[in-house]
Amino acid sequence: MTTATPFRIGVESVLPGQDDWFATIYGCWLGKYFTEEQLAMALREVGAQFTLFYDSLAPRKPNACARIAALCQRLQMPFLFNNTYGDIYGPWLPGTGRAAYSVEQLEQAAATGLFRGVVWDEVEHRQLHGVDTGSAPYFFDARGLTPLQCYDKMVEVVTGIAAGYAAHGAEGVAEMVFPVLMHELARAGMHPAPKVLKESFNPLVIAIAMGAALQYERELWAVADLWGMVPFWGSLFTGEWEGAPAHSPDEFLSTLLLCYWLGLDAVYTEGLYNLIVPIHTAPEEWQDLAAHPLFHRGGDNPLVMGYRKKGYLLTAYGKMQRWFSREYVPTHPRAYTFRDVKPQVAVICLPDSTWASRKGTHWSSRETLFGPGGPQKLARHEAILDIIHILTHGIVPREGMTMHNEPFTSRGRAVAQEIQAADDPTVYPCDDFHTGYCPLNGVVFFDHTVSCDLLRDIPLLICSGETLSQDTQAAVRECVRRGARCLALPHLLPQLSETPISGPSWRVVEGAGEYLFTEEMHSAAAREFIRPYLGTPDAVSYTFGEQQVIIRPQAGDERRLGVAYL
Repeated sequence: MTTATPFRIGVESVLPGQDDWFATIYGCWLGKYFTEEQLAMALREVGAQFTLFYDSLAPRKPNACARIAALCQRLQMPFLFNNTYGDIYGPWLPGTGRAAYSVEQLEQAAATGLFRGVVWDEVEHRQLHGVDTGSAPYFFDARGLTPLQCYDKMVEVVTGIAAGYAAHGAEGVAEMVFPVLMHELARAGMHPAPKVLKESFNPLVIAIAMGAALQYERELWAVADLWGMVPFWGSLFTGEWEGAPAHSPDEFLSTLLLCYWLGLDAVYTEGLYNLIVPIHTAPEEWQDLAAHPLFHRGGDNPLVMGYRKKGYLLTAYGKMQRWFSREYVPTHPRAYTFRDVKPQVAVICLPDSTWASRKGTHWSSRETLFGPGGPQKLARHEAILDIIHILTHGIVPREGMTMHNEPFTSRGRAVAQEIQAADDPTVYPCDDFHTGYCPLNGVVFFDHTVSCDLLRDIPLLICSGETLSQDTQAAVRECVRRGARCLALPHLLPQLSETPISGPSWRVVEGAGEYLFTEEMHSAAAREFIRPYLGTPDAVSYTFGEQQVIIRPQAGDERRLGVAYL
């Protein structure tokens, strides 16, 4: 019998309390109407093995951390804090744009024996764009620094923060919208947790996070975030122009399956309010229900009393999560984790925060790296986008690696306008274009300091970006001598590429392997060099130990993925 490997499933919650203020329109009914017992029931029903609280630092929720710790101890539910509302509303640490938990809050949570740490919400987004933070730089000021100095500075600052939290029982989980800065955060002590669904190409963001977790021996998490750019599904289900849910139930389930079979350690859904619909019952109604139970059963619906006592109904998303967590995972054991991966392609690049080209987005990070006023973005930094475009068979555009860049931003804007102009949002002909899918064949992303141990036996190495460390240059050369092939920007391996050769690209043989040097990663020569390692255009394929896993769309529907094992 196959022995299952650990896999944890979580759901984000809200601290119940009828008189509590909650700092967002989403989830407010949960805190207002839900009792502690109903919250526990809902979490159990959808199969949550842990939960987390975005309102742990909400400024108008007195003693929220202590109340959460006591609640989860009563429920015997492992939990994490999330720093969202502290970062948004303060108070902020002097000289930074971020809030912080006190030693007392962390130690009180750790004393329960159930505390698993702190989720750093959209952490790279806060550093790059200053979104939902105080006015000062989130981690550090990138002005006047080189890309390599920025990398080192970020590692230095985050290492100190993560170590301080860890000393009081709190591990760090780095939740990310844009799939960048994962290696810095992992090196500094945090577990990478890219958002899947959202505006992501799910296999790509997992491949980047997988490399960071492998290289720095962290856990690999993901966040199933049903928010999105185009409010298609939200308008169908709620009658409002909401951005959540912006993904179909099929796409949600396929994302959970992808996370499981690509060997992740944990995935959690943001948030419980997407999985259930409340049945609002005022105190006066409770009294009447208790006094006249038969009357309230109703002749047409004998279940009225039952679901009112329960306090909620599952949405289609809730039913998907319940089936996945309580039925599918227990009956489909997974005998590996991502740590057993045998990559076909290693992309090696200083993680400089490039997620879109200079012409591909209007976000403030279009011209600079690592944050406002940081180093200027150059062609060598954008080369990673061409590499990703090729490795995904052209599905991820050269303009950027999420749907926050063209052509998706213009397309999303047009769809949103169409929705808003529709007389009946249930019948308008709109384009629900997000699927979260892209093909990928055993690709893993490492940073510029990766060692030979992680690169050994990988058939194709692709070197891009600003620089490679001396040790990594030596590791790449050792692998090529043993038979690997390497595509590289010339400045990254100067001892091999310094001899002037006419033409846009040239080959160099070393030992049993060879290099292709080019300044243009989207050239015909580069595409031909990569082509034998691409796999098929209709599958995500990875090998873990002796197990090959192939995930592909069913009947051409990229929102409904099927899994095969070889």
